[in-house]
Amino acid sequence: PPPRGGGTGSLPNANSRLWGANGELWDAYGRLIDYSYAGYAAGERPIPDVPQAANLKTDYGAKGDGVTDDTQAFLNAVAQVQEGAIYIPPGRYVVKKRIIITRPNIVLRGAGQDLTTLYFPLSLTEIYGNVPVMGASQYAYGPGFIHFL
Repeated sequence: PPPRGGGTGSLPNANSRLWGANGELWDAYGRLIDYSYAGYAAGERPIPDVPQAANLKTDYGAKGDGVTDDTQAFLNAVAQVQEGAIYIPPGRYVVKKRIIITRPNIVLRGAGQDLTTLYFPLSLTEIYGNVPVMGASQYAYGPGFIHFL
């Protein structure tokens, strides 16, 4: 089950019909998705320091100005880099299509928290349409804008 308690945020615990106050109502087969093991190696090993293979701005022409659509720079980078980190310098990068990464050993590395922001101004439904699954968007429980296959 997910971790118990209030997590690391500063907001107080909240009650819900699906979670309860401290997870006592959580059901492994219920509607709440368990993200407690999301991330590299289920969060049980440190992220490896992968050598930088490319710079999204200098090598692929991304602007990172929060206005220009930088999608093509991302698509070109993930298509051409064979392995290593694609460095995303400080900035706000507009992405309007899915970025699908099909090769192993590819890392998207930003400059740090609050320095590199990926901005998705449209929903996947707005871009690709929707085929509802059980009354919800088909994207509700599936891959998002950045998808590692």
